[in-house]
Amino acid sequence: MLSKVIIYQHQQQIYTFAYRDELLNFVVVEDLDTLPTESILRGKITKLNHANRTAFIEYGTGQYGYINLPTWLKVQEGSNLIAQLSWHGNHEKQAKLRYGWQLIGKHLIYAGSANETKINGKNLSSQMSSKLLTLLAKFPAIWSVRSRVNMATDEDAILSEAHELYSQAKLIESNTNSGVLASGLPAYMKLLRSLPLVSDGEVITNLQTAYELVAKLQDSWLLDVISYKPNLDYNSAIKNYQDLLTQSQVMVTGGAMLDIHTVAGINIIDVNTGTLNLSGSKVNFIVLDEIYRQICLRNLQGIILIDVIKNMHQSDEQRIVSYLQKLFSIDISKAKVLGFSHSGLLEIIRNKV
Repeated sequence: MLSKVIIYQHQQQIYTFAYRDELLNFVVVEDLDTLPTESILRGKITKLNHANRTAFIEYGTGQYGYINLPTWLKVQEGSNLIAQLSWHGNHEKQAKLRYGWQLIGKHLIYAGSANETKINGKNLSSQMSSKLLTLLAKFPAIWSVRSRVNMATDEDAILSEAHELYSQAKLIESNTNSGVLASGLPAYMKLLRSLPLVSDGEVITNLQTAYELVAKLQDSWLLDVISYKPNLDYNSAIKNYQDLLTQSQVMVTGGAMLDIHTVAGINIIDVNTGTLNLSGSKVNFIVLDEIYRQICLRNLQGIILIDVIKNMHQSDEQRIVSYLQKLFSIDISKAKVLGFSHSGLLEIIRNKV
């Protein structure tokens, strides 16, 4: 669990530093003027490919996105539809949109309107489902329950969040305008949404809009301490972080070494024994926490290949995969640990934040 989160505006960027026991574990950088992912948009189809069910949508002046359409949807060029931004795009590719929309909270996901309350969730017991149906009865909608919900301690927070999401959804559903119907959460809020803080964990920021947004969700997101410090100076941390990004070699406690490179868009982490006089299997286990930390710090995305020290037993490989899966269950982005390939490389796919 995180002990401290710093949200720091520096010029036209916002840096979010997240610490666990005073050790920096996550860094997220975003531009002030960038439309956040999860923003909900109403746009017009400008080009439609019937064969593969894809389209280009204009959702603002000179702003276009690419979308996959469901097979049952009947549309034509010029049709309007509502979509959700899933990727900003770059100078080579246009933004990526997804059909439909949902509102993601810390405990619940508003997944669509309904005449009565419906509850979905993985590993949801009948007792918990029944309790949630009663709790959310006055908010008729399709609700998905996020995996970390604890009904024993979070009931008031769940109810508060349901009210907030339901009210926001009704405003979106009644909005007939084109363009942005609702802006998604900034990246620093997605971090707070995904990663739990200790009971006395502190959120500190020099950005007033960030302070107001965090304070608004303080009760429903179970955030204890929020501090607004307009004179906060965190420039040295930014420099240290920028220096870290230029370093391809990372020393691990005990003497092992990680070499981190990106080649043709593929991230490669090479594990070396360094000065450690241990078996390859033991070295591989020693470096796992630091591998996870470096992936999160550098915000590595897409394909990640880890070249561990070879000649392990199959049972050791499975233990490594299981441990990494446990680590990446707490992340600001969806990551999938695929396991070892035939060539002995450990493969991970990590989505864009």
